[in-house]
Amino acid sequence: PSAAFDIILLDPPFDRDLLTPACRLLDSGNWLAQHARIYLEANQNWIVDLPLSW
Repeated sequence: PSAAFDIILLDPPFDRDLLTPACRLLDSGNWLAQHARIYLEANQNWIVDLPLSW
């Protein structure tokens, strides 16, 4: 992106198991500002597997 994002809202379809891959993609690119806030909506059974830098 031309600029990093300060706020990210992630609410992927729960049955597609996209939340962890989306978090990894955000972490691997220049998507996030230094003090970005990331809001996730997940299935209650989601096993949290966030990037270590978060």
